[in-house]
Amino acid sequence: MKKLISILLVTVMLAAMIPAAALTATATEAEPAQSGNWTDAGNYDISWASALITDTAKDGESCTIDGNIYTLKYHIGTYEIDTAKKLAGVALLSNSVPGESFSGPVFKITADIDLGEHLWIPIGKDDAHKFRGSIIADSEKTISNMTIVDTASANSSCYGLVGHQGSGQANSDAGVAATGAISNITLTNAAINVTNGHVGSIVGRITHGYVDYKNLKSDAKIVCSTGIDSSTGKYITNTNAWNAVGGICGRVDGWGSKIQKFENCVFTGSLDTPTASAVGGIVGVDRMTATNETITFEKCVVVADYIRFGAERPGGHNAWYGGCGGIMGAHIAGDADTNTNGGEKYVGYETDIAILNECYVAINEYTVYAEQDTPTNAHEGVAGMVGNQGNANISFTNCQMDIAVGNSDTATHFATFVGRNMGATTFTSCVNTGIVARIKGASWNTANTFAWSARNPGITDGGNNFASFAQRYGWDVTTSFPTVIESVDTWKTALDSNVWAERTGSIYPILKVAKDYDAYSVSGAGIDYSFFSIDGCNVNTIEELRALAVISESMGVFGGKDYLMATAGANANRVTVSPTLATADFTGFSDSALALIGAKLGKELVAPDGINDRSKISVQFAQIAVAANVNIEKPDKNGTYNVRVVAKFTDATTANVYFEYALVQNGTVTKQAESAKITDCYRDVIKEVNGEQTVITAQDGYYVILDIYDVNFKDVTSSVVSVRAYATGADGTVYYSGNYVDITLTSPAAN
Repeated sequence: MKKLISILLVTVMLAAMIPAAALTATATEAEPAQSGNWTDAGNYDISWASALITDTAKDGESCTIDGNIYTLKYHIGTYEIDTAKKLAGVALLSNSVPGESFSGPVFKITADIDLGEHLWIPIGKDDAHKFRGSIIADSEKTISNMTIVDTASANSSCYGLVGHQGSGQANSDAGVAATGAISNITLTNAAINVTNGHVGSIVGRITHGYVDYKNLKSDAKIVCSTGIDSSTGKYITNTNAWNAVGGICGRVDGWGSKIQKFENCVFTGSLDTPTASAVGGIVGVDRMTATNETITFEKCVVVADYIRFGAERPGGHNAWYGGCGGIMGAHIAGDADTNTNGGEKYVGYETDIAILNECYVAINEYTVYAEQDTPTNAHEGVAGMVGNQGNANISFTNCQMDIAVGNSDTATHFATFVGRNMGATTFTSCVNTGIVARIKGASWNTANTFAWSARNPGITDGGNNFASFAQRYGWDVTTSFPTVIESVDTWKTALDSNVWAERTGSIYPILKVAKDYDAYSVSGAGIDYSFFSIDGCNVNTIEELRALAVISESMGVFGGKDYLMATAGANANRVTVSPTLATADFTGFSDSALALIGAKLGKELVAPDGINDRSKISVQFAQIAVAANVNIEKPDKNGTYNVRVVAKFTDATTANVYFEYALVQNGTVTKQAESAKITDCYRDVIKEVNGEQTVITAQDGYYVILDIYDVNFKDVTSSVVSVRAYATGADGTVYYSGNYVDITLTSPAAN
């Protein structure tokens, strides 16, 4: 995983590289490549649905599959699902009847399920096929390797384990309630790559307040983009797009005074959504269309690898309808997509409210793109918690924003907790230990705020709110500033000890619900932000210098270094660094941070070598498969080869292993990616060179493997894999294998 706060990373060196000619196998067989869809003939099992078989078809409620008629709209019952094929059967049936299906049934997941063999088609795949059942497990069950790929551009498409859930009212005659549920499900190694629509790893879209979600965890890599124009290098704008993308759920449409609830939901994946409208770590957009509606986020945690937003704003919808936030992209009230302003004309919707309680956000990389030459619909509403609050109310209690993020001058309404703020907002016992600052033109906006206001919405300080350095609320709000934390005792006497925990070596607290994710924090041990002021400050200690490195690096990509780290001109003395720090111990500082600080000190700084244990991780060798691929399903892959990279870890406590790599052929990058989390490790691997196999045993650790699929060597004279690996230790330390190492591959003789 990539850490935004690279000064907290511990770098480790690569061990010796051993190039080899060919690789045939490891201690276990490689997972088969995905082929076809789970709903294709032979891949599903609907034997569990025998109770749904009838003699007579009913228009709009029945379908015929494999010679049997199934009635699917209203039916009460519980069905146990313990295989991937049975779960695929639920998807097949739900997508075979237009309108609503499975109004009432409960699908109980009774075993862990692996969806890696085929591509997943969501249960209730679009607005024309809605699923109204519940998916629950009595205890945590894992659904692994779910992969969704679709290049369709329909706005009505919905993607996730469930695509579109809900849309119906209660039916007392059929004994069907209006509320469904999804609970106790964990998604691991999930991947969704689509062009358009509403996207969430658990569910793409929910309608009519159909929400009761609890104990959900997702480690999903989600990509939603209209693609890149090869002639300009810019993202292609889709004027019909309206993408709502969330780590758990893409879009929630409330209805009829419903209570929508997300409880104990955790997202640890990534969201790459440069052309989406609304993007959030838990929910992309919550759209309320009636009065007295409530959406609640209780003990929700987002510790995403990255969220990328706003390269091109799609046309066709108003800017107020979008936004980007760590928990929720946009929280709006209105009765039609075409309503303008998102404000004054929605009289009566002020009773709608979002409640966030004990929620935590920490994101390694939070990117607001600025690629438009002439932005249309500027990126309104970007924040650590909720990007855009349109007219509806919101309250935060015991919430923590722990992100370092900056932006360019193409975005407006940029803040720590709430970006574009159009409703009444209350903060109670909230802690901002992150940094959000906006650059406007040649300078920073000095309002680094809890909430940025489009108009005076009546923001209230409910008491005991803390910030890691002096900040204020919105530009048109006169309430008191949050208190600056100066020591552990400051917050310990004010915050609830049942909710907040002390962190060893840090002056800042952390929510107990997020304690297991402390490694993602930007305000951990050895960092002190309390000295900092945007208007000017002096750095005197190594702890303050570490904080300055975080601030300057997070802002540097957007030009913030010219404001903070200028050595001449009007800003030269805005931030000063004590000359005594030129000889400080720069252990763990990144190269870019050292360059920025060194320029400020007028001295080239070098991180000390030989620090920490550099033997924990090393890339060992890379090999090419002996036989070329033969793929009937994908003929364009025929004749390609798979490349395998083997790395060794010598610390058995490391976890969450990843690879970053680039394949350069004939001087051109042909593949470049960050791998999914590696979950399998091996004591032995088998290396084959010229037909001779050698078993290599990891006496002092274990091996992990990266497979690079479908490499074409035809007409290629040189191939180099540039790779490094990294992992997270039990103490949260990230161990890198050092700089990228180039491994030369010998092209297969067949080519």
